[in-house]
Amino acid sequence: MNKHILSFLSVFLIFATLFPLKNNYIDKNNQDIHAEELSVSIDKRACWISFLDIEEFLMDLDEASYRKKISEMYRNIKANNMNTVIFHVRPMGDAVYPSDIFPWSVYISSKRNAPDYDPLLIAIEEAHKCGMFFEAWINPYRLSRNNDTTEAYKLTEFYGQHKDIILEYYNVDGELCLSLDPSKEESKELICDGVKEIVEKYEVDGIHFDDYFYVDGMGEGLTVEEKMTYVDDMISTVYKNIKDIDSSCFFGISPAGNIDNAMDDGADIKRWMSEKGYIDYIMPQLYWTDEFISSDGEEIALFSERCQEWQSINELGIPIYAGLALYKAGEMYAGDTGWGKYDDNLKKQCDKAYQLGYSGYALFRYAWLEYGGSVNELDNLNNFVETLSITVVPNDELVPVQKNEESRKDEDYEKEKKINESEEYICNYDKVKYDLYCQGLDGNSILIDGRISGIHGIFKGIGAVRIRLTDELSGGGVEYRVHSVLGFWTDWVKDDDTAGDKTSTYLIDGIQIRLYGNAYNDYDLFYRTGYFDDSYTTWQSDGGIAGDIGIKGAISSIELKLIKK
Repeated sequence: MNKHILSFLSVFLIFATLFPLKNNYIDKNNQDIHAEELSVSIDKRACWISFLDIEEFLMDLDEASYRKKISEMYRNIKANNMNTVIFHVRPMGDAVYPSDIFPWSVYISSKRNAPDYDPLLIAIEEAHKCGMFFEAWINPYRLSRNNDTTEAYKLTEFYGQHKDIILEYYNVDGELCLSLDPSKEESKELICDGVKEIVEKYEVDGIHFDDYFYVDGMGEGLTVEEKMTYVDDMISTVYKNIKDIDSSCFFGISPAGNIDNAMDDGADIKRWMSEKGYIDYIMPQLYWTDEFISSDGEEIALFSERCQEWQSINELGIPIYAGLALYKAGEMYAGDTGWGKYDDNLKKQCDKAYQLGYSGYALFRYAWLEYGGSVNELDNLNNFVETLSITVVPNDELVPVQKNEESRKDEDYEKEKKINESEEYICNYDKVKYDLYCQGLDGNSILIDGRISGIHGIFKGIGAVRIRLTDELSGGGVEYRVHSVLGFWTDWVKDDDTAGDKTSTYLIDGIQIRLYGNAYNDYDLFYRTGYFDDSYTTWQSDGGIAGDIGIKGAISSIELKLIKK
């Protein structure tokens, strides 16, 4: 799909986006879509638009009314410092678009009649016009949620066709529910075909699953390991199918925030966060404050504890986004008193998540942006986010200008060719040195002369960098600065000074380096960044930005090559 092109602005106030510094949508014919309306930031800040929101605000509208209302919803989301929507396109074995597999959703069309327009196509178009990234949210297995919806779903053609692979179970309220049977190969094929249908037909930026795997009442008699085996097979196949169609389309999951409970339901979280080929990000539903009351009356900092637990199992270093409970704002809960006592819970949770290396958050759900009870919480969260999200690049700084895709490819090719054809960097191996302060190493630096430095290929990030040239290159030097995952550039430093946070509390996801003086006249310094998944950015030089800021998370290694001009 190749929707996003690097762009850098000189002075600006930025707010949340999913993929920072990649702010031009490109359709499949390489045409810009409202690029000027997109803005730049460090992370994903999303709003879930649930089937309940669709039912309340979008159901049974004509095309003009639907387009008007959904645009209004997006503007509201954007005004609250978010620019990603996670839109419920398949709530319960149904679809809010014309599907060859699933029936129309009763939440978009109450009688399951096909409207004379495509609601999903319009939802995506309007999101992109508004500068919003769009992820298609799917419940993979769930077909109904209570007696009434079960009775209604049994009237669909889908139920008659696939009755042999549909489970009946009773939920916690004793009501009859339906689900695809995760143990059946045909269930996996239906889910995968449904995902492929979306990715092939629509310009979605991601596919998003939530926490409905083996819920209470399903899978009686199965062990946790058996449940996870069936779910793993489905998840890995979905991931592969998405990447085969569009490698730029992200696949993420939002499991229950209690890790043990999520795994009991068949969500093999520890595997997904330690082995490649399952997901691109995780978004745990962390719906507690730090004044949670346990069953024995003890107050527990549950949000912070769970936040830390998720980060501790993230061996791959995939982006983690905190799912936050906007719907609880201002409400009184006897077992979680923080919601009723304070109006800055979301702000404090966001702050804690960023401190622990999270890459953003999502708010559940849209309706509470329109209701009054969450106003103060949203104001406090927005004030905090806006403070984090101000990036000022002085006009006299070296800022790369935007290039079209073709010129970027040509430039990358020329850099790669010069590096590959030159043996100069071998003889200059000891003329540039750099230390990296790496996460989890008690603040100690790793010193490597030239080549690859860091902890490439495992989940640890870099917090700070020192770079220097040796005395043999006197009469000039090197200056550099780094980009924090919190959304700001450090000041430029030079010649062995530290750029970044030595303690690695805040990691870096971008770097600029340039030579000065005689060194600039005599040499080219090429550099690129590496990540936990053994991937690298393209080579940069002379102050270019290296790092897929906000996409892959923190940098885990840096490679420098000094070549004589």
